[in-house]
Amino acid sequence: MADNNDLMEQTISHFIENSTVKSNGIREVRKAAYLEELERHGVSEDDLKRVQHAVDHTTTAAAHVALKDLEEKISNSSAEDLKKDDYRRDLDATVRLPTAGGSTEVTVNAENVNRIPFKGEGDEPSYKTTYGRVSTTINTKGRIHKDFHDEAGKRLRAALGIKEVA
Repeated sequence: MADNNDLMEQTISHFIENSTVKSNGIREVRKAAYLEELERHGVSEDDLKRVQHAVDHTTTAAAHVALKDLEEKISNSSAEDLKKDDYRRDLDATVRLPTAGGSTEVTVNAENVNRIPFKGEGDEPSYKTTYGRVSTTINTKGRIHKDFHDEAGKRLRAALGIKEVA
């Protein structure tokens, strides 16, 4: 049986061979390749669907809780503060869900302003304001193999030409 390092190398190669880098620079692994790797660990596509449905349900519930918390923050804010753009943009509420080996944070922002890129030379940028933007952050403590962070640091320092600090 292959050890974890051999299995990791096989998975890395499999993902590279079965993926494409999109125009936005994001590498997308083909679904079949991802499912094959899960099967190696005894997880079927049906298992994944059941777990993903449960995760989606609980994450949505957490978003609803964050929304209620945010509404409460807004109702406790002064009318004067609510007139301030920066104050509204800083209003958010977060709920953290424990997960196996980490956590997921679900944040609801009261107001979010996005700059829309220039359309052509000399064009002024435009802005779009959205209300109730939801973002999730998956904290991977314990999920990413513990030696990855050290390896990534060493490889990136080398790639950037930065000498290691003794």
